[in-house]
Amino acid sequence: MAFRRTRYGGSIGTVPIVAAALLFGVAATAATAAPREDASTCLDGSRSARDRIDGCSRAIDAGGLAQDFQAKVIYNRGLVYLIQGQVDRAFADFNEAIRLHPPFPEAYVNRGSIHRQRGSLDRAIGDFDQALALDPENAEAYANRGLAYQQKGELDRALADFDQAVALAPKDPAAYNNRGGVHRLKGDIERAIGDFNKAVTLDPSKADAYNNRGLAYHDAGDHDRAITDFDAALKRAPRDAATYNNRGNTYRVMLKYERARADFDAAIALDDSFAAAFNNRANVRRKQGDLKGALADYDRAIDLQPTYAVAYDNRGITYYILRRDEEALRDYNTAIRLKPDFADAYTNRGLLYHRSGRLDEALVEYDKALKLNPDDSLALASRGGIHLNKGAYEAAVRDLDRATALRPINPNAYVNRGNAQRALGRNEAAIADYNVALEQAPRLGNAFFNRGIAQARSGNVEAGLKDIEQAVALNPNAGSWLVGQLARRGYGTAGSDGAVSGAAVRAWLEDGAPDL
Repeated sequence: MAFRRTRYGGSIGTVPIVAAALLFGVAATAATAAPREDASTCLDGSRSARDRIDGCSRAIDAGGLAQDFQAKVIYNRGLVYLIQGQVDRAFADFNEAIRLHPPFPEAYVNRGSIHRQRGSLDRAIGDFDQALALDPENAEAYANRGLAYQQKGELDRALADFDQAVALAPKDPAAYNNRGGVHRLKGDIERAIGDFNKAVTLDPSKADAYNNRGLAYHDAGDHDRAITDFDAALKRAPRDAATYNNRGNTYRVMLKYERARADFDAAIALDDSFAAAFNNRANVRRKQGDLKGALADYDRAIDLQPTYAVAYDNRGITYYILRRDEEALRDYNTAIRLKPDFADAYTNRGLLYHRSGRLDEALVEYDKALKLNPDDSLALASRGGIHLNKGAYEAAVRDLDRATALRPINPNAYVNRGNAQRALGRNEAAIADYNVALEQAPRLGNAFFNRGIAQARSGNVEAGLKDIEQAVALNPNAGSWLVGQLARRGYGTAGSDGAVSGAAVRAWLEDGAPDL
C-alpha cells in the first residue's frame, strides 16, 4: 500500500529575469523619458513586487516601446505575477509576450511551466519543444520538459532531458536533484543518491535535496540515514509539511509509531488539506488499535481527495478488521474503479471473499492481483491456501514456494506448504516446513498438530504423540475437536475429565494418522 507523498525537487517554473537593454528600440527623447524610467523600475530586481508591477504596467500603457522590447517588459511583469502566485495574470502576460515577439524561448519555458502545473502536459511539452527549437542549449527548457515527461510517467524521456540539463548546467543543484528523482522512480537508488549528494554539495542550504535523499535512503532500507536527512531538511525548511510526512513514514516502518504520529500531526497542522498525511496518520492509528480514529482520518483524506484510491483501500482494510464486510467491499470496489491496476486492492478484495467462503471469487481476485504484481507474497500465500483447500496440492506448493521466497518470515505459509507436502506423501519435506514455522512462531499450535501427523506417518509415533499433546496444551479447543473426531472413528472417548485420551491418540497415530 502506497503511503508516501514524494516531492522531487523544486519546480524550475520561473527562469531568471531577462537582462534586456533598457533603451532597446526606444529613441532617447523627452517624450520617452517616463516610459524608460518605468521600464527601469519594472526590470529592477531590488524593487518591491508592487513597484515593479506598477512600473511595468505604466511603461506598457504609455506605449512608444519597440515591439520586441515591449514583449520583454510584459514578460517580466508576468514573472513578478508568477512569483506572487498570480498565475492567471502571469499566463496572460506570457501569452502576450509570445504574440508580440514569437522568438522568445524564456516566455515559452514559463508558459510551459504553468501548463505543466495545471496538468496540461502535452501543451507544456509543446512549449518546451518550441523553446528548444529557438535555443537548443536552454537548460531550463530541458529541465522543465523532463518534469513534464516525469509527470506523464515517461521516465526514460525524462531522464534523457535531465541528462541534457546537467550537461548544460553542471553547477545547477536542481538539475541533479530532478535527475535523482527519476533515478529513484526507476529503482536505481545508488544513482539517485549520487545525484542528491551532488545537489547537496553544490548548495547545502536547500532542503529539497536532503528530503529526496532521505526518501532514497528510506527505499534502500537505510532508515537511520533517512531520518538524518529528513532532520536536515526540516532544519532548513521547518514548515515543510511534506518532509514531516516523509519522516513520519520512515518512523512508521521503524515501528516508532508515536514519533510517526507526531510527524503526521505536524504535517496536518501545517497543511490541513494534506490528504496523504491524513491517510498516513490513519495507518498509524490502525496499527495502534485506534480503529475509530483511523476511520475518521481516512474519511477526511477521502473528503479532501475523492479520487484517492489508496485511502479507499486502506479504509476497506479497517472495515475488514471490524468485520463490516459490506463497507469493506464497497471501498475495495471504489479503489479498483478509480485505479484499475491497483494490485493491493484486488488482493484485499480476495481476502474478503476468502474469509466469506467465496473461494472461487477469491481465486479470481488473487489471479488479477498477481497478473499486476507477480511478487505479491500475500496474494501468493492466500491463493496457495485455496489450492490446498481444493486439493490442488502441487499448485499450492508452487504458490507457497514463491510466497516464502519473497517473504521468508511467514509461519502460516510454511504450515500450509507442509500440509500440501504431507498430502502428497512427502512427510520429511512437510516436517521441515513445520520446523521452520515453529522456529518463527514457537506457540503455533496447528504447526505442532500437523507435524505430529507427519511424524507418525514417517514412522515416529512417539515424536508425533508429543507434538499432538503440545498442540492440545496450546489450544484446548483443538483438544475438544480431536476428542470428537477420534470418538466418531472408534478410537475411544475422552477421559473422565473430558481430556483427550493418550491411548486413543496413540492408536490413531499407530494407524498412520488417517485424515480426520
